[in-house]
Amino acid sequence: MTFDEILTQILELLQRDGRVSYRALKRRFELDEEYLEDLKAEIIQAKKLAVDEDGAVLVWTGGSASVSAQERAPLAYTPAYLAEKILAPRAALEGERKQVTVLFADLKGSTELIAGLDPADIEQVKSEKKSFTFRWMLRQITLADLGKGQPWHRSMWNAWII
Repeated sequence: MTFDEILTQILELLQRDGRVSYRALKRRFELDEEYLEDLKAEIIQAKKLAVDEDGAVLVWTGGSASVSAQERAPLAYTPAYLAEKILAPRAALEGERKQVTVLFADLKGSTELIAGLDPADIEQVKSEKKSFTFRWMLRQITLADLGKGQPWHRSMWNAWII
């Protein structure tokens, strides 16, 4: 078989299956390493019909010449040692889950109130709203409540209504 005949058969296989390993290509077409490298250069670089995945698999792209490194999956072009370094601390980044109580406050009609205002004026209205809310919270919290150490009371001291 000629180079072009093998190339055509590989392209048909790729188009049909979407992906094929280099080992399977070597076995099916009885290719040596150098012949396989020539085919890869033709398919990936010259014709831009497929991309290499981890140096082991040929993946059909359908001839979209605009497939850039940013459009491919990051693991397809990231070196293995770097991908491992990035993914290793993933479990540590997940964090801790806690149950919290959140207070949301809205004034009826507040959107209409600030619709025509300048941004500086909106900040003034928000500031007054925060001040009013904070004073209301202080009236609700008694010394006895603070002594109980209830979590929602402690968190309210740091909560600002925006």
